[in-house]
Amino acid sequence: MNLEKKTIKETAYKDYALFGWQKSYNLKSDKNDEIVIIRDIKMRHYNEVVVLEKEYFENLAKLRVYKPTPFYIYLILLIAFFIPGVAFAIYKAIKKSWVKSNNKKINNQLTHIKHELQTLK
Repeated sequence: MNLEKKTIKETAYKDYALFGWQKSYNLKSDKNDEIVIIRDIKMRHYNEVVVLEKEYFENLAKLRVYKPTPFYIYLILLIAFFIPGVAFAIYKAIKKSWVKSNNKKINNQLTHIKHELQTLK
């Protein structure tokens, strides 16, 4: 008998079945989540099927899976960047107000000194 055999994960069987592979109930794998599959190498268009199978699995390996970012990461980023940013903005606003108030006081003193100087002349 001209059979080709392969051991695969049971979840991948659906893809292999497209290319003429069949479950072998006589042959068992050492691992519980794996199965042995067989295919007749004398089947029609065997060489073309092998080429297509190779291309299929190469492309399947290129597929990417999107993994959503967990909520706690967003929360950490919010705490790490937004809250310090808001705190800094508040600090700058308070400092600006203090500088403005301080400068007003000093300008009043300068005006007072200029006025006294005028009275001395």
